[in-house]
Amino acid sequence: MDFSHAMIEACRNRYPSWEFRWGDARDLSELPAESFNFVIFAFNGIDYVDHDDRCRILRQVARVLKPNGVFLFSSHNLGCLPCGTFLRWIFRVEISPRPLRIARAFARIGLRLWNYGRNAYRQHRNDNCAILIDPAHEFTLTTYYITLDEQRRQLIDAEFSSEIEVEADDNSSVPYALYYAARKPTVD
Repeated sequence: MDFSHAMIEACRNRYPSWEFRWGDARDLSELPAESFNFVIFAFNGIDYVDHDDRCRILRQVARVLKPNGVFLFSSHNLGCLPCGTFLRWIFRVEISPRPLRIARAFARIGLRLWNYGRNAYRQHRNDNCAILIDPAHEFTLTTYYITLDEQRRQLIDAEFSSEIEVEADDNSSVPYALYYAARKPTVD
């Protein structure tokens, strides 16, 4: 399942014997309850919705998982960011011996400033989570960052087990992203 119609078509063309369908993780009502053993939300994809929609996705995934089913996903780690925003990244320019490449880099500063200005009102941050305008894609996307403790709390609130496995995306002391494996509890 994917939110992108183009991705669904590409997958259908490449793997014609597999089933692919368009869908929105915020509303999985067309899928029966307790129908999957495993759900994956790949590549920090859950980080590109707002807080309420994120919590809605967690509840929807818990609903479609069978008891003892596993939800695997990754999310941006708020602990890796210094205080503030990515505003200073607007002025980053990679120095190159090629004049045309330097000119393009400086032109992108104007594009970044424009995009940042258009999206600045969408940002907010507290001790547990933040929605920030990300430097990726020239500041056109807002990205959700979350602490490990807050992610655990959200999963438990969505009725996942409190035993949540977490792995880092790299060996740094404060990783950029964390991978979570959350299990739906069995019914007694």
